[in-house]
Amino acid sequence: MSEWKPIESAPRDGTEFQAWVKSSYHKGWWEPKVRFDRDNLRFEIWGRVDYDEDNFDFYPDTKLTHWMPQPTPPLDK
Repeated sequence: MSEWKPIESAPRDGTEFQAWVKSSYHKGWWEPKVRFDRDNLRFEIWGRVDYDEDNFDFYPDTKLTHWMPQPTPPLDK
């Protein structure tokens, strides 16, 4: 299992990764799908169905603190 790494070392080439996120209203949570948007020079979080979106979006009240690579998917047999 990978260890959490400082967000400063996260990929900035559009690669998707997992992230630990904090905000002014929450101590922190895990986001399974995050990427760096090179056009806007910021990290974006995948908006899941419970956010009424299915796309990457920027949430200005959040701060990503750590990241780790996406896990390898299981092999189909």
